[in-house]
Amino acid sequence: MGDTTRCGWALAGHLWRGADTANQFHRNHGELGFALKDKEDPDWVGAEQELNTAIAIRGTPASEKGWAAYEANRAVCKLCQDPGYTADPRQPAMGVVLTSIEADLKVTAADSFARILLGRADVRAWLTLNGLPPDVGVPGDAITPLDT
Repeated sequence: MGDTTRCGWALAGHLWRGADTANQFHRNHGELGFALKDKEDPDWVGAEQELNTAIAIRGTPASEKGWAAYEANRAVCKLCQDPGYTADPRQPAMGVVLTSIEADLKVTAADSFARILLGRADVRAWLTLNGLPPDVGVPGDAITPLDT
């Protein structure tokens, strides 16, 4: 089963990328990034690369409500690759890792739709580990914790 699933994901990724060889449509890359992040055995690196492409095509700042979900999901990918977060025992992030994730979380916080992802357990744990408030960059209302 594992080999079939792995083959299926490889084919899906190839087909999805092939649908936009000119890199004109951010949604194709964004959706592939989400899928790579959310699969049973997440491909954090591949997901981050696809989300980087989606953000580059979409442009910054995210001009429409909901499109900051790219930064929200990219922050999850980055923190799940953070050497300090994945260490045992966990250690705070340093340098560019910290500033990069924090920047994505601040973009996320400005979008009422995307900031739902700030309630993820792994995001909350990373924020606590790094001494950041659970509502980093959120104007006004608090973040509702999620179980995922």
